[in-house]
Parts: sequence; C-alpha cells; structure tokens
Amino acid sequence: MRFTGKWLVAAVAILMLLPRTGWAFNTTTGGEFTDIAGHWAKQPIEKIHAIGLVKGFPDHTFRPNQPVSCLEAITVMLNAAGYSDQIAKLKRAKNAPPSPYPVPWGQNYMDFAVQQKFIPAAMLQNFQSHRAITRAELAAIIANTFYLTAPDAVGYTDGDSIPPDYLPAVQAVSKNGLMSGYPDGSFRPQGQVARGELAAILSKLYDQGWINLDPKRKITGWIARINQVKNGTEIELNSIYGTVKVLADANCKCYYQGQLMDLKQAVNYRVEGILDSRRRAAYLELLERRTFSPVRQEVYASYLRLAEGEPVVLTVKDLMNNEVDYHIAWDASVIDEKAKGKTTGKDLLKKLKVDQFVKLGVTSGGEVKDITILDVKTITGKVASLDRKLRLESKTSNSKKYVPDEFWGWDSGRLVDKDGEEISKIEVGDNVKIYYIGEPFYERVLQIQKQ
Repeated sequence: MRFTGKWLVAAVAILMLLPRTGWAFNTTTGGEFTDIAGHWAKQPIEKIHAIGLVKGFPDHTFRPNQPVSCLEAITVMLNAAGYSDQIAKLKRAKNAPPSPYPVPWGQNYMDFAVQQKFIPAAMLQNFQSHRAITRAELAAIIANTFYLTAPDAVGYTDGDSIPPDYLPAVQAVSKNGLMSGYPDGSFRPQGQVARGELAAILSKLYDQGWINLDPKRKITGWIARINQVKNGTEIELNSIYGTVKVLADANCKCYYQGQLMDLKQAVNYRVEGILDSRRRAAYLELLERRTFSPVRQEVYASYLRLAEGEPVVLTVKDLMNNEVDYHIAWDASVIDEKAKGKTTGKDLLKKLKVDQFVKLGVTSGGEVKDITILDVKTITGKVASLDRKLRLESKTSNSKKYVPDEFWGWDSGRLVDKDGEEISKIEVGDNVKIYYIGEPFYERVLQIQKQ
C-alpha cells in the first residue's frame, strides 16, 4: 500500500498527541510486569495499571526505578485529572505559529498544560522535555492540575532549600498525603522521581477520589463465593444493593493489607475492585473480613430516606413515631417478603418508598445487619370495642377468604391521623385503617390510621 502525503501527515499528527513511553491510558491488563517482584511499589503499580493510567514497555517490564521525565509527568497527570478527551479535541489552526515549547511527542498535552498554567514558570525556562523531573516540580504540577491548596504549613528539615515559588505546592501535596518526606525529615526538592514513586502518588490520588474512573469499571461489596465456570473464575459479590457476578482476569491481583493474596481465599471479605475494558476484574483490594455479628433486636419502622456514604445511613420512623438514624452494615442482607423471603439481585434499597414498612435486624452495636421489606396488608372498618384486643364491626360478606376483624396487641402499633401525624388515642366508633403483617390469627399491627 502506498501512503500519500496526507496520510503521512495524519499519522505523524496522531503520534505527536500520544506518549511513546510506558505512561498512557490502557484499559487492558496485558499480562504481568516481570521486574516489580519485591519492589515496594508493586501494589500501586498494579493498581494504576488496572485503572489504565500506565502500560509497561514492550519487554513486559515496568522499570520502577527509572526516572520520570518532565513530559512524562505532565502527560500522565493531565490524563489522571481527566483532561485527555478535551486535549484530543484540540486543533491547531493552519496558520498558527509553532509552539513556543516544542516537544517530540504529546504536543497538545504540552500546549494545554502551558495554557492552563499547570507548569510553573520557573520550569518553563529552558524547558527540556526529556530531563528527569524534580520532586518540587512534580509537586507543583500535581497541585496546579488538581487545584490543591494547603492552609497549614508543613515543615521539612531542608525547607530552606525548597524554592519559594514551589513551597506552596510542596505544602499542598504533603498536607493531602500525596507526597511525603524522608525518614530524616527532609523533602529533597531537587531529587528525581522514579516511575515507582509516581505510581504510588497516582494510587493515592485514586484512593482519595481525585481520579475519576467510569463507575461501570468499579465494583464493591463482599465476596460471597468464588466459582470456576466455563469462561474462567467467577466472583459473586453481595452488597446492600444486590448481587453481581463478574469474571476475573487471568492476571487479577488481589491484595489484603499490602500483601498479595490468593483469590480463592477472599471469600467473606469486603472488597473494592477495578474492572478492565472487558468488564473483568483486574484488581481487588480486600478491606476487612466479615464478623458475623448476631442480631440482638428487631425494629419495625417505616422508611424515610437513605444517605449514601461510608457508612450508608438509613433513616426511619419507628412505631413510637420517633425519627431514628441507623448505620447499615456493609454486609447487610436485604430481603423482600413479596419475593418469598429470597434475597434478590435487584437494587431494593433505592426502590423503597417513603412510609413503606420495614423490619430491621439490629446488632448490639446498633448496626443494621438485616433489612426486610414487609408485605403489609390493610383493612378498614369501625372500631367496635377496645381492650386487650381491637375488634372491628363485622361486615357481611359472601367471600370465603379470611379477613381479620380482631387484633391482639393493637396498642403496640403507632396511632396517626389521616395526614400521618401522631395522635394519642382512638375510640370506639372511630373509622380506622389498620396496617398489619403476619399469618392468619397471628396478625401484628404496625399502624392504625384514624380516618
């Protein structure tokens, strides 16, 4: 095939946009690195590799001790901050003058970083893209790209050697836990940054939520079982939002407290994971093991709202008409009684409606371990008598279906008016609507609403 001048220009332009080193967006795992065994940054290297922020070299190495160049640091931080799509859309005008900072590749990245003032002015003086970046320069690029600030100063034994223009950035990345000093208390602003060190910084950025990853590539929950299926190893994850099953990549990494762990031993662990572009688990981080705390109390209540977070907070109104907040355990089960008691894979919690009745299984520590969405029935009628039991006036019916008209323990339910506001009593002759659960002759009253 012959290539015309236009094809060659287009090919060169594309190459100029992309890094030609081991840093790039790459959402496939592509096997294991052969040179990181025993390296202190092995775990963060494998994490950011799974995220897609880095790929290795053609010889399957990562070269964790190799210094990072200025241009590599700029491109990877812009990618990490989510600017890659915006940069890819940049177009230079036909008659535009040459860039004042020409680079051998990634010209759009360089121009964008200069335009946004992410690169400190001192670094742009006599800029050399291939030169190893210093720790102070990297701190400035990180702080500028992610708009980090540090209200409080962080002291280092060699603070006087940190250039004044770089000091706020050094304090910002230190205060945010992204870069730290050495055991002797120094920061060493002129020191070089190795690829392994940059991987560790990227891992911290991800953990702190600075790097946005497609939610479809994240998995959370606790591992209920590991199955060998036709297509490989299947992971079954449970959470308060349901059950999902994902296949594990052949090179899936599983870590617990910094130690590599056999995936088969991860059952009953809470996990946060990253999927590759094929939606296979590429990286798993085990957070804690299930404790199986027993339920000590059952609470009947109506749902009010759910607050996402860590932990998830469920707000309910109990049968005493008190509004109560409960923390939901990360391994809590959610059951819909209408589904005959089976835990389903549906997002049941988010489908709850205000005032829908639930039963909560609460531990001695006040944490919810079980949530049952109750199958509530209702009946309306006029109160005929009130004592230990509430009896409704009998209605003539030809139906053979059982309909309760007597309710023992009725006073354990809450009393409300037609607007749902609490009332102190009901009387004989009142028209009421009774909300109840239970089997025939063993009904339990949850609420009596005066009509």
